[in-house]
Amino acid sequence: MAIMGAGGIASCMARTIAEMENVGRYAIGSRSLEKGEAFASEYGFARAYGS
Repeated sequence: MAIMGAGGIASCMARTIAEMENVGRYAIGSRSLEKGEAFASEYGFARAYGS
């Protein structure tokens, strides 16, 4: 699964995804690559993208 945006709602969604069986955390897209990388690291996403 991928998430677009790294704000508060995205954090809630990332925690929900982490609890789901058979759902992988693939990517996060953010306006800032640095924020995306921090989000990916915190929530276990494999890749991060910035705009």
